[in-house]
Amino acid sequence: ILRFPGNDFTELEKKILSSSSDLTFVSVKKSGHKLIIEAFCEKTPIERFRLEKTEILSPVGGTVLKIHVISGKAAVSSGQKVTEGDLLVSGVYDLKGEERTTKAVAEIEIAAERQVKTEVSDESEKTKERAVARALAEKEDEDVISSSAEIGRENGKLICVVTVVYRVRVT
Repeated sequence: ILRFPGNDFTELEKKILSSSSDLTFVSVKKSGHKLIIEAFCEKTPIERFRLEKTEILSPVGGTVLKIHVISGKAAVSSGQKVTEGDLLVSGVYDLKGEERTTKAVAEIEIAAERQVKTEVSDESEKTKERAVARALAEKEDEDVISSSAEIGRENGKLICVVTVVYRVRVT
């Protein structure tokens, strides 16, 4: 018989999580005389969840594409615009009028945008294509959703503005 003083099961959660490379999240809670174990499993886990956080903040500004909360409470919803540092998931919740804290665990996708300005010599489609290729090559590891290019004048110079929309995954 195992005894667990109090309600801190952090070590047990870590042992269960480390027992299988397929597990990405484990939560252990006490309910009366029983332990309730929740486990989240991915066939091909991209990244293990960070279990030490009680809140998840946005690393970038953009639009929330998807939010799947496993533990905690969503502070935003799909389609909502966020700025860098905004609270996405909180581990604080109310239980019978008492404030409690749990882990903030979620899978979130945000569509972020960056712009690259380049001085160009003409307004051809080939010039736009080259500017887009250069902008995409700057950050090859981005999960690009879309890109576009517009050419205009700025201070008398011909400028191509490339807009790259990319996906940021937050756990």
